[in-house]
Amino acid sequence: MHVGGLHISAFISLLSLGLICEKSSDGLSAKCMCPLSCDGKPDQMVCGSDGKDYRNECELHQQACKNQKNIRVQFQGPCGESSPLLPFLLVSCFLLVGQS
Repeated sequence: MHVGGLHISAFISLLSLGLICEKSSDGLSAKCMCPLSCDGKPDQMVCGSDGKDYRNECELHQQACKNQKNIRVQFQGPCGESSPLLPFLLVSCFLLVGQS
């Protein structure tokens, strides 16, 4: 399968590096570039798979693109915090143990 003239695996690789791709009006090609600006994007801190905090997902994609690294959002919030689900999982575990 192809997207804008690229094999789908190549297209996915470009997106994983933080590139933003737009297909041409005829749908036969695509132009991909790094996000130029994150101005106006909400401050919703995310933890990247590189262990670093980013002000928002846009800045994570900018960094991934700039350094040509595959950086994904691990979870919402700063990396210093554990996954937001962890406290709920612990409470559920204690409730189940208490019912035994």
